[in-house]
Amino acid sequence: MNRATEAATLLEQARRLRELAFKLDHPIAKDDVLRLAERCEELVETAKASAHHADVASDTTQEVSEPTQESLKNLYAYWLAKRGVRIAPSRSAIQLDAALRQDIVLVDVVGDPPRFRYSFCGTRLADYYGENLTGKFLDEIDLGSVSVKMISFLTTIVRECRPQVIRARYTKQRDGRRIEFERIALPLSEDGKTVNMILCAYVYRRRASMQLAGTC
Repeated sequence: MNRATEAATLLEQARRLRELAFKLDHPIAKDDVLRLAERCEELVETAKASAHHADVASDTTQEVSEPTQESLKNLYAYWLAKRGVRIAPSRSAIQLDAALRQDIVLVDVVGDPPRFRYSFCGTRLADYYGENLTGKFLDEIDLGSVSVKMISFLTTIVRECRPQVIRARYTKQRDGRRIEFERIALPLSEDGKTVNMILCAYVYRRRASMQLAGTC
């Protein structure tokens, strides 16, 4: 039995115990049944807290030398061809097919020190994450405990003007959704001197999942 099923079972038991308690006339028996119901509810809350702490402890992001996923390898080769002798290709030089567009974000680099705004979010990525990120800044997005690290990764791309591959997993704070992916981030430059946009493509390690039911 998984954690979500266990939680649902305990909550159902608590509900039934409370219904029974209100039918009892004997005050001691009624109090005993209500305490059992409260204990079931406490066990659910304890399980939620334990699951959250375990997930946060296993959150991780790491940079790797090259992508392992075929679609990311192909995109990297395409980016290299379009870059030529420039520091990075321009956005207008990049033409992506419809299938790949589902799994990418385009990130505008705004100001100095840079902030990062999602100007486009692919539909499959939005579904996996649980919401469309278009128009939002990276520091406004729920990235769980790895938020600071993710901002640092994109800042490095701007400062060093180089491709970057990471693997990450984390749990969103707002809805408990577990996110796990491999991502390549490729700098784009309009003037051939500075990075003004970043193209990110994702491959998801597994389907995003919620933890306990009811709980770039």
